[in-house]
Amino acid sequence: MEFPTSEGTIWILTNEKLAEYVESFPAVDVRSELAAARQWVRDNPRRRKTHRGMSRFLNSWLSKCNDRGGLPSPIAAERNAVSHGGVGDAVAVLMAGTGRSWGTSQIRVWCQMLSDLPLDAVQHGIAQFLATDGEWPTIAKIRKAAMEYIRGRLLDPYEAFGRIVECVRKYGYMGSINAKADLDDLTWRAIKRIGGWRAICDSPSDRRESLRAQFRDAYQWAAQQETTDRTSLPVLSINTSPMRRIKDDSVESA
Repeated sequence: MEFPTSEGTIWILTNEKLAEYVESFPAVDVRSELAAARQWVRDNPRRRKTHRGMSRFLNSWLSKCNDRGGLPSPIAAERNAVSHGGVGDAVAVLMAGTGRSWGTSQIRVWCQMLSDLPLDAVQHGIAQFLATDGEWPTIAKIRKAAMEYIRGRLLDPYEAFGRIVECVRKYGYMGSINAKADLDDLTWRAIKRIGGWRAICDSPSDRRESLRAQFRDAYQWAAQQETTDRTSLPVLSINTSPMRRIKDDSVESA
């Protein structure tokens, strides 16, 4: 790992020095913190350290993190969250909004427990929490707000059926691909439940009211399935000894 210095040179972190840091700061995610420290010196060229003072700077950085009980620096916490993709970006916004830094394991749990929800619903839940709730956030609060958002965006069954009628007129019997692209997933699941696109197109006009009633029941079923699927919690993968593995990996690479 290379660090730019105030003298225009590059200070290189050796494997031996990395192993020393891992051994000296067992509560710290050393690799993440060193990456955060490197990014800090890159982004703050006027505050970079000399070649000689870089090891002291890194030791001070890790010591402060260790004094916090292993909680990462705000820079490292944000990097950890963003590494989880879209949900991680949303969690990083939540951290910034609360003004607190979270540990690596805490970030991982949050991302896992929100990963089964649509990203826009997670973002809405977090935005709603930050705008209205002054208490400390919990996964349950964010999931509840996200689920309320999902339920609120569902179409009325009759409105959904009206969109189907428009697609039948627009694309016809052979236009299932285009119709599927225009309709939402929930409506398409209901269509499949009552026989599929071609069955709807073949239905005579004098059976329109009967078909509408069948679709209403199928749509309500699909909406219930959607709610059930979203409220079924994801499988949580917990690593009971993350810091030991980091230490072992670091020593082996030395």
